[in-house]
Amino acid sequence: MLTYDLEARGGLSLYEYLYRRIRDDILSGALAAGERLPSKRALAEHLRVSVITVEGAYRQLEAEGCLERESLPFHQAILNAKLPCTIGGGIGQSRLCMLLLGKAHVGEVQASLWPEEMHTACREAGIQLL
Repeated sequence: MLTYDLEARGGLSLYEYLYRRIRDDILSGALAAGERLPSKRALAEHLRVSVITVEGAYRQLEAEGCLERESLPFHQAILNAKLPCTIGGGIGQSRLCMLLLGKAHVGEVQASLWPEEMHTACREAGIQLL
């Protein structure tokens, strides 16, 4: 059964705190993919909160798609440790990698599709694209 320290919620409402904790458990894999959440009534009794509080948290999770994401192939791969928790990071991360690694072209640190002219120009300049 899910157990959370409701006293540690700071200024958050009970439902908001509960929603955030359950969401974090889903996204981190602490709640296994496909694992069913406790019934609203059972969780409310366990945490000693109203069913309406749990209902609000579950409704927010459902609205965000958190209750279905764990069944998606990408999320399954993350939850089963077949993919790292983060991949990519956008052009900013690629530019930082270029700087730190002393690379001349973003294609040396980021895989992409490049036109043939780019391949030719890079090859002539001694740049190996990923």
